[in-house]
Amino acid sequence: DYSTGLTELIDTNVITYSSESTGEFWQDGPSLTPNGLNAVASNGSIAIAVGENNVIYQTSNGANWTGINEVSVVSINGFTDQLNITNTAGFADADPIRVSNSFGGLTAGVTYYVDVITSTQVEIFTDSALTTQVVLTDSVIPLQCRMYLYDVNSKTLNDVTYANSIWMTVGDEGRIQTSTDGLSWITQTSGTTSNLNSVNYNSDDDIWITVGDDNIILQSTDSGVTWATTNAFTTAEP
Repeated sequence: DYSTGLTELIDTNVITYSSESTGEFWQDGPSLTPNGLNAVASNGSIAIAVGENNVIYQTSNGANWTGINEVSVVSINGFTDQLNITNTAGFADADPIRVSNSFGGLTAGVTYYVDVITSTQVEIFTDSALTTQVVLTDSVIPLQCRMYLYDVNSKTLNDVTYANSIWMTVGDEGRIQTSTDGLSWITQTSGTTSNLNSVNYNSDDDIWITVGDDNIILQSTDSGVTWATTNAFTTAEP
């Protein structure tokens, strides 16, 4: 990258996908985000990838991906004070957001609130009541500049799966999220601060199971709403 006047390495992540049923041939997809991606799952219609900083992306073909809680900033419409972004699918009115870089009247690290205007346009406000709109000024958009849903408890997501009509992600410090559509996600209480590394569904017993650091094993019988530790395995000294 030479956007700052200095030659420097920047983090990128490239999706690799195959349209062959045998998985014999693969091709690179687009570079989506500087956040690392750790897992991907499909329900047969769409696939969802998750990773660092709670990032979630969605695709229907492997080649074109939609950011759910993180999107690229395209440009500013100075006449209407609207921000043009790649999509608004994962955002709702009054959602708290931040931008990764300062530009055009917006400051990185400051929490703002969005008013969704169209599928690719938002207005930015300084308050959740959406009464004080930010006046945007025409500006060069920094390379890889992103607008993202701000969550003070955001954690790295380590796994995602789809089963029984539910998407579920698990991650660091006990992070568990569920969704029925892949767009709107609910953070559930896991009861642990251990990192959760994998999640699966036992269809025979209608039980969700997640495992993680410190030999933690949790299970849920109500679609991930409540969790309890389980003694499915025991450890013994060799």
